[in-house]
Amino acid sequence: MPWRETAPRINTIEVASALVQLLHGLRWNPLMPASIKMTSLSAGNEAGNVIPDFAVFTLDLRAQSNSHMEELVQNVEQLAGGIGSLYGASISLERGMDAPAAELNSRAIELMTGLLKKQ
Repeated sequence: MPWRETAPRINTIEVASALVQLLHGLRWNPLMPASIKMTSLSAGNEAGNVIPDFAVFTLDLRAQSNSHMEELVQNVEQLAGGIGSLYGASISLERGMDAPAAELNSRAIELMTGLLKKQ
């Protein structure tokens, strides 16, 4: 008797690819530079004819302000949830290293301005 799969398997590479395409389509205010890039993807450690059912990827999010970074994170979470639902896949996001954006400090500016004027 021939083997038949009863339900189609989820190809995690296709899921990740769909996520990349949606992330690439995100747009924001051009005066607020930002980027979201998938920088690594690992899926399928078996033979070339086996559909991978598990993948790990890394996203690099960059923004000029902390508030914009939070907006990017929310966008990623919404898109990942939507893609997961569309494909019937479970996408679990873990937040890695955070590097806060440099922000102006009025007191520091005042001090530096005063020092520069003295010279």
